[in-house]
Amino acid sequence: MAEQLCDEGKLTGQLRIPGAISDLSVTADLRSGRIMLQADFGAPTNKGAKGRVSWLLRELREAPGELVIEAFAERSSNPELATLDELRRTLRGPSRALSARLRGSG
Repeated sequence: MAEQLCDEGKLTGQLRIPGAISDLSVTADLRSGRIMLQADFGAPTNKGAKGRVSWLLRELREAPGELVIEAFAERSSNPELATLDELRRTLRGPSRALSARLRGSG
């Protein structure tokens, strides 16, 4: 931890919250003054791309629109990134636009 603080200016840790979907990873970047939180979990496997996004939006309905969602397609190392507001707008639009946006995400 001390080495990472000296080399990168970051402190990292994990929080285990009873009843939460996963542990919460916390990174404090002291050089940029940012705190990043991360929770890793899988979307329901019995739904298509639109159903998974709908599920996520329901789970995060009270989260701020600036929240960035990072989704990885199966066997992919490159994520798709979108804010909650972008996903909310896309889901309300034509389903073809959503399918194009999420084609690589599942």
